[in-house]
Amino acid sequence: MKKYKLLNTALLLIFLFIAISGILMDFHVLPKGPLMGSIKAAHTYLGYVMIAGIALHLLWHRAWIRQAFRKGNN
Repeated sequence: MKKYKLLNTALLLIFLFIAISGILMDFHVLPKGPLMGSIKAAHTYLGYVMIAGIALHLLWHRAWIRQAFRKGNN
């Protein structure tokens, strides 16, 4: 149970960073320079980490997912 909570919390924090940094980059709020480059790189690589985390999350919950999509399961 603790591993689920840790992964879900990490995914939430990563999602928030990606969402906020994406909005700030889209509206050109961040100043040009090394800070912008660092945030852009973090935005990209945390996106990859989030994809891996979602895959792990789905793997851990595969039994529940199978059960939810079984025929005749209302």
